[in-house]
Amino acid sequence: MDERTLHRLRNDLNVVGVGLSLLRRQLGTGAPAETADTLDRIERAFERCAQAVAPREPGAGR
Repeated sequence: MDERTLHRLRNDLNVVGVGLSLLRRQLGTGAPAETADTLDRIERAFERCAQAVAPREPGAGR
């Protein structure tokens, strides 16, 4: 994947991360357990995606 595409994905993931944080805050502690569990799963998936497209150190993995 070229750097331009990765940059776009990182930007999109930043938007998703902000949206997840806002949603978590709006739901607060009053959310049903299944809603909180689902949000936890979404956040874990978000973290995996963010790690997959994170910038690498020059020479890393070689």
